[in-house]
Amino acid sequence: MTNQFDRTIKLIGESNFSKIQNSKIFIAGLGGVGGSVLECLVRSGFENITICDFDNFDETNLNRQILSNLDNFCEKKVIEATKRALLINKNVKVQTIATKISKSAIDTLPLENYDYVIDCIDNVEGKICLFEKCLKFNKIIVSCCGTAKRLDPTKIIITKLSKTVNDRLAKKLRDECKKNGIDSSKINVVISTETPVVTNSTELPSMMMVPTAAAMAICYFVIKTIINREI
Repeated sequence: MTNQFDRTIKLIGESNFSKIQNSKIFIAGLGGVGGSVLECLVRSGFENITICDFDNFDETNLNRQILSNLDNFCEKKVIEATKRALLINKNVKVQTIATKISKSAIDTLPLENYDYVIDCIDNVEGKICLFEKCLKFNKIIVSCCGTAKRLDPTKIIITKLSKTVNDRLAKKLRDECKKNGIDSSKINVVISTETPVVTNSTELPSMMMVPTAAAMAICYFVIKTIINREI
């Protein structure tokens, strides 16, 4: 009898697939990047996932966030994300935390219990808190930097925070790391090397291509690290 992961197992092998099933993942943020990360990890066989997001869906999410739809406006992202995950794999165990990551909340997050922490939030304070705690407990973190004002998904790369260029958010994070005594060469990040599009908008305009590409790069990084070989 076949199962939904037959093709995955044929690609990476039984033992590596078992590692994926047993890995514990923490995802911070369920927007354009984080939602697609969750989708990819669930479809890849991960069964132990904690998701953290304080927000609700709204109409502006429809252009880029894979978890949003016309029927879930005003619904909590963690609740809708859990429903979707279970529609894909009935064996996935999703723990939810509906809070904003900040200095006051970071101590309530048991990051020491996870193998991988995936940072898809967009506030600097929260990211620095995640960096600091992950390094304290020697946990692997991969953080997404700026994906707004970009169009080209082929410009996404994985690097270290200390080596980023052409990304204002990454620069701000490096500055904050320096202030807080955090070694930015130990922080894995996904960035776009594309020059940001110039617009007249005071907001951060975005489409689906680049956030989704960033999510796929994050998932590749996690899976590659788990199986410890080139795919």
